[in-house]
Amino acid sequence: MKIEIISPIVLGLIAAYIAWRHWRTDELKRRHDLYERRLKVYDAVMDCFENFETCDGAEFLRQVRESRFLFSKEISIYLDGIHKDWLIYLGIKRQFKDPQTTPEEPDFSKLSKEKGDIALRLKFDGPKIATEKFAKEMSLTKI
Repeated sequence: MKIEIISPIVLGLIAAYIAWRHWRTDELKRRHDLYERRLKVYDAVMDCFENFETCDGAEFLRQVRESRFLFSKEISIYLDGIHKDWLIYLGIKRQFKDPQTTPEEPDFSKLSKEKGDIALRLKFDGPKIATEKFAKEMSLTKI
């Protein structure tokens, strides 16, 4: 009679343990998948910093858009700012290359300084700042 009472309890505990292990495995997979997607965005940002003059704007913009669903609002705003700076940089660069639209001397100095400032932000400050911002949300313990 005691076995009849203990058996369902033991079977229930075993079933609960198996269910918990399935849940835990699914949760770890979800966290891993989220990390992989976030890492892809981070890698695209770092690639853009390293090669900001030849960066694939379409791919970077795609990653910026996806970041809105993967990261906090702070990261999305930060990436929007990087994208805006990059577009301004490319616009100024195109103006300098086109002989028909070469800016007048006063504008040339202003645009040249702005181009240099953006280049410094993207090439030198960008990776450090991005790493600090992304690190807060890339930790596997916080995902």
